[in-house]
Formats: sequence, C-alpha cells, structure tokens
Amino acid sequence: MEESSAAGVDFKREATKRLRGTWRSDRAKTTSYWVYPKRLATQRLKFWKGIFGKMTCRITPTRIYTECEGRKSVSRYEILWADQWSVILLIGEGSSAKARQLFFDGDYFYTLASRTICEYFKRVED
Repeated sequence: MEESSAAGVDFKREATKRLRGTWRSDRAKTTSYWVYPKRLATQRLKFWKGIFGKMTCRITPTRIYTECEGRKSVSRYEILWADQWSVILLIGEGSSAKARQLFFDGDYFYTLASRTICEYFKRVED
C-alpha cells in the first residue's frame, strides 16, 4: 500500500505525532450520534450511556497506556498504515495482537466500539 503522497508526506510519522498525548473518551460526542429505538427503556439507555466517557489513553511513540475505572494496561503498538484521515494500529504482540483503525476528526479520533457505534476520544492536556 502507498504510505505517502506524491508530495512525499510520511503519513506514518505524521500519525505518530498526531496520536502522541493523552486522550479521554467523550461520552457526549459518542452518544450524540446514536439513534434510539422509541421503546428503549430509560434504565437501559442510562446503562449504555454509562459505558462511555471513562477511558483515558496516553499514547507514546511505541506504547498505549489505558486506564478505565481503576484498571490499567500497557500495550505495545505498531503503525501498519496511515493516511491523512486514519491510521491502522497493530496493538499487542503475538497471537493476542489486534488491528484497530482510528479515524481522525479535528481534535478527536474515533474508533468502532461495535458494529454501529463509534467511540470518540478528545485530546486532553497532559
């Protein structure tokens, strides 16, 4: 796959710079795009909204440090591919590694949280 434009932009390097920093899940932006079934019970809606907005990710050039409700993890990652709109990361090592595509949207990036839900993350000051 082509990883740079005709102008010689190194998208992997640009994505590394763009990702570096601390990001927090943004519940309001994530849930603002949802379309709710009319019969969805208030309790169930509250449960689903409560899932988002809790995760913080700190991304360095080689690792992702996550924290959610007191649980912390650290994973190595590698950029497999990037362009000006998105990046594909290989997170973890060996047979447990997973590919994840992140899409850039201004001060946000988002990723698929399920088949029909995107979770948005906003950069926060370190």
